[in-house]
Amino acid sequence: MIKNIFDFKKWTLIKFEIISLGLLLFFLPNFEAPKNLFLLSYLIFGLIRHLKNPNFLKIKKIDYIFLILLISLLLSTIFSAYTGDEWHGLRSGITMILFGWLLARSEYSKKTLNTLFVISILSVIPTILFGFYELFWLKKFYFLKLHSVGHVNASGIYLATVCGGVLAISLVSHERTKKYFFLVTSLFFYIALLFVQSRSAFLEFLIASLIIILIINNQKKLYLFGFVSLIFISFLAHAPVFEKQMLQHKQGDVLAERDKIWNVALEAIKSKSTFFGIGPNNYYLIDSNFVKKNVEGRGELYDSTHYKYSTLTHNVYLSFLIERGLFGFFALIALMIFWLQILFKIPKYKNEYFFLWGASLSAFLSIFLAGLFHTTLIHEPGILALFFFGLHYIYSSYFLTKHNAY
Repeated sequence: MIKNIFDFKKWTLIKFEIISLGLLLFFLPNFEAPKNLFLLSYLIFGLIRHLKNPNFLKIKKIDYIFLILLISLLLSTIFSAYTGDEWHGLRSGITMILFGWLLARSEYSKKTLNTLFVISILSVIPTILFGFYELFWLKKFYFLKLHSVGHVNASGIYLATVCGGVLAISLVSHERTKKYFFLVTSLFFYIALLFVQSRSAFLEFLIASLIIILIINNQKKLYLFGFVSLIFISFLAHAPVFEKQMLQHKQGDVLAERDKIWNVALEAIKSKSTFFGIGPNNYYLIDSNFVKKNVEGRGELYDSTHYKYSTLTHNVYLSFLIERGLFGFFALIALMIFWLQILFKIPKYKNEYFFLWGASLSAFLSIFLAGLFHTTLIHEPGILALFFFGLHYIYSSYFLTKHNAY
């Protein structure tokens, strides 16, 4: 048995592809270099396998969605209003789009879907433990940081997305041991999320959890009572995320100066948001000289206290509109509408795989709800969101029959 597993000569492309994806998911929140290596190997093996597939040219709706995203990215790079880091943005954007497209086109088995999902959940445990070590023992950061994810909001969005997925699988599991394991794991992740201190990520988790409990689980009242009680206890215990919110409220800065960042973004839209945008990753070029010139050019007084300059817009919609123009913005909305169409097909026939719906919902909110306050669909949280979307799309497209369809 062991000998056959390590007989690499007998491995097929799809086996190399799945193993690369599994290792990518494990290293995604943990280590930078291995993560990039296995992301590359997954893309290579996946692309080769799809190109060799006789049904490769059979176009589906999902192909048009990712094609529109790709074309908008290419056009915003080639016809960018500014010259800066647009080609670097093109590379990272293509990587994200190719990952999402290849995964959605992959007809993995139910067992593979389940295994990959569990890997994505369990891989977060080591980095949370290390994050608590850095937070309480080394006192290196003021918030709990997922090692290879980084920034407070990126770590928060990644963890909140996983929280939704692990809560969903705990609610639909029929095996008592499995159910209790994932319930305890979801509680552990919830505690970690409190210490990450990302308010928008916490809001994403709250909304996703409420919808998942109300739709997926049969014991709605019991789980809803437990969930609300948990939130109430966390508030009374002055959990870090609540303390941060109250502090920001006292300081009169609930948005953490995002309103000033958005003022800069709006100036960029007024003067530089062409049909193709200023180019991916070029927002950092919108500086004080640019804004001051535009404001005074309209005969208005420039007040520097109304603006804050950043390399990111802290809003996914503004980011696409400015960097990728109107075409890129419509591409983002097309993805949102397509994703919503799948999610609105609420599962009627509940089985053990309907946790994929819950994970997909959580991923959707991580992009389009948390995206109101952050630039999402990038880096590790973007990969995880497209992963959950892909698993749900595969299951809903290839395994649901008319008898047990949505």
